[in-house]
Amino acid sequence: MERIKNLITLNTWKNFIKIRGNTLTRGNVVMFHIGRCGSKVLVDLVKQHPQVLWEGEIYYRYANMQKVGPLSLTPGRVCKEGKEIFQLRIPLSGKRCYGFEVQLHLLDPLCIILPEYLQLLHSYKFTHFIILKRKNYLRKTLSSLIAKKNGLWHQLDTEKQLITRINLDMNNIEIKNDNKPLFAFFDEWDNQFRLLKEKLKEYENVLHLTYEDDIKSDPSNGYRKICNFLGLKPHNEVFTRYVRTNPFRLEDIIINYDEVRAYFNGTRYEWMLNE
Repeated sequence: MERIKNLITLNTWKNFIKIRGNTLTRGNVVMFHIGRCGSKVLVDLVKQHPQVLWEGEIYYRYANMQKVGPLSLTPGRVCKEGKEIFQLRIPLSGKRCYGFEVQLHLLDPLCIILPEYLQLLHSYKFTHFIILKRKNYLRKTLSSLIAKKNGLWHQLDTEKQLITRINLDMNNIEIKNDNKPLFAFFDEWDNQFRLLKEKLKEYENVLHLTYEDDIKSDPSNGYRKICNFLGLKPHNEVFTRYVRTNPFRLEDIIINYDEVRAYFNGTRYEWMLNE
């Protein structure tokens, strides 16, 4: 029944597109990140701009499917799905800029080959690319683990902030249905960003943002940078609705903080303890 419903929806939108046509006049944008990096507060500001239609994480449903059972995905199927999404959704933007997000951890499980995927995006007038990085991977990890533990993924500024303490097992970390040592995740994220940066050298419009420099103290800084990047005048009637979920000291969050400090000492990630 769900499949029939999806097919009906697909055909309905295809007919809509034939009638209306693609009236897009400006470039589109995609933002790559690894989650728990301030994307929620930043995108919430961008979505409030009247000249932007922001889709969100369009492939996240695949991540939910993986929890049920293995996926038989191929690069061809993912590209086909991507084409259908763009064919259906982009015309809705009219003359507005159309944007969405991709979490880098989904690339491998979805069999997405980055160079081919970037070419697909470019063929659908995705001319702008944003890389959003959180430099402190320890904070990103803690945010993921704590959100999973307490079920609070985002914090509205009207909600009371409560501390959640966690014991960090550095040899067995589970994030996004994946288990590995803590530093193995760090190395993986470094490699993903390195590959993305390398492949995007072929494209003219690339914006690099970091949580620490562009979002942490004032999310409107990142918002203004994105507006300027897209050639848009920042809209004054936007407001920040989300705040940090874990603004507390590491010593107050991590139960076994002394063990974690010893684990980090002498490594290239040691500086992450000081933020």
